[in-house]
Parts: sequence; structure tokens; C-alpha cells
Amino acid sequence: MSEKRKLSLGSEPRSPRYRSSEAGRRSGKFKLFLYCILLGLIAAGAIYLIWFTPAFQIQAIEVNGGTPAQQEILKQKKSNNLLFWKPPISQKEYPQIAKLEVKRNFFERKITVNLEERQKEIIWCLEKAQQCFWVDKTGFAFTPAPFTTGTLVEVKVVKDYSDREVKIGENILSPKYFQNLKATIDLLIGLNLPVNEVRIENIDYKEAVADLSSGPDIYFSLLFDSGFAKDVIKKLKASNEWNALRYVDLRVENRAYYSQ
Repeated sequence: MSEKRKLSLGSEPRSPRYRSSEAGRRSGKFKLFLYCILLGLIAAGAIYLIWFTPAFQIQAIEVNGGTPAQQEILKQKKSNNLLFWKPPISQKEYPQIAKLEVKRNFFERKITVNLEERQKEIIWCLEKAQQCFWVDKTGFAFTPAPFTTGTLVEVKVVKDYSDREVKIGENILSPKYFQNLKATIDLLIGLNLPVNEVRIENIDYKEAVADLSSGPDIYFSLLFDSGFAKDVIKKLKASNEWNALRYVDLRVENRAYYSQ
């Protein structure tokens, strides 16, 4: 009877399994503590290495392409850190830049910037505003151009009589329409038909007319490529009727009409 009383008054003894799990939790907390300390030391070391040692300090900035003024701006070190250096100019600020590529050489601690300028493809003139732009091969207006008057044979000129506003940094036409326009102008020049200018009376109609220095006017659509008419134009040009023609109409796809 006394033995049973003693067992009921006291607490039950802890099992070996309970003691083992408690020790495991303590060990896990200690390991986590050590892990956090290790991560902190690594982070502190990385910060010190990046910011307070010469390991990531820029030794040189090399600029390929672009204008001298752009190169001078890019060589300025607003940040001397190889990892965090950013170009001080952007393509939005300088629309004449078609490509801006930055390469980091960690071994030589050098920044290389490659610039690619947009190439002048066509002069696009808004006749009502008397304002002209140079546009590249994609139809992107990137810099002002002189307002053209008279006949220009060696320069591709598009005169837009539409009542609209276009700004530098915008596309003159949608890419598809511009490529069709450019393809038609290139087709005519490839056939040795010097184009004085291309006129667009109303951009909503998606039509244009090419004014040749000799020969008929060429009417065409911006909705499709006029390459289908290459052989027709070659035959007409080789005939005695060419200089007597008033126009050649290519505004219907895969159809060519002409009138004397």
C-alpha cells in the first residue's frame, strides 16, 4: 500500500525518448544560430569586398561607336562600381541610338559600351506643318531633317499631306505599312527609275504615288508589297509606250493597270 502511495504522489519519470527529442531541439536551435552567424559573416564579407576594396572598382570605360559627345558622356563615372554602373544616357533620351550594349569584364575591371547609330533611310516631310524627319529602315523618326523643296533625285523623300502630328521617337507608319512602302521605292530604284519623291495625300487611304523624274507616276498601296509588278514595269519601260504613259496603277494586289 505504501509503495502505491509513493508512486501516485510523485511525477512520472521521463522516458529516454522524451529526453532525446528535447536534446535534438536544442541542438537544432544551436545549429540554426550558427548558420545565421555564418550567413551574416558571408554577407558582411561580400559587402566589404564589393564596396570597400578595389576588386570591383572600374579601371576603364571603353565606348565603341556613337558620336564623340555621346562617348564623352558615357565615359563619366557616376558610379565607380563595376557591378552597379549604369549608362548615363538612354535610347529614350537619344532616339538616334538604335542599340546600346554594356559588357563587364571582371578580370580587367573594365566596362565596354557598344553603340549602334540609326541609319538615315528616308526623309519624311509633313507638308502642312513644314516639318521633316530622318527615319530609319524600320520607319522610326529619330532626328530632324531639312525641309525639302524642289527635286531631289539621290535622296528618298516622302511628302505626307495628311493632317496629323508626328514626333521624334515615334514610328511614322506601322512596321508592315512602312516595309511595303520601302519595298516599292527600292523596287523602282532597282529598275533604274529615279524617284523624285513619294506623295501621300491622305494616310487613311493607305495609298501613295511615286513621282519619277522621267516616266509615268506609279500609284501603289501600303497594304501589300508591289514586287509582283516588277516584270510588268520592266516590259513597259522597254517598250516605246513608257514615256507616253500617264500612270501605272498597282493599287490592286497582283494587278497592274496603266493609262496613256
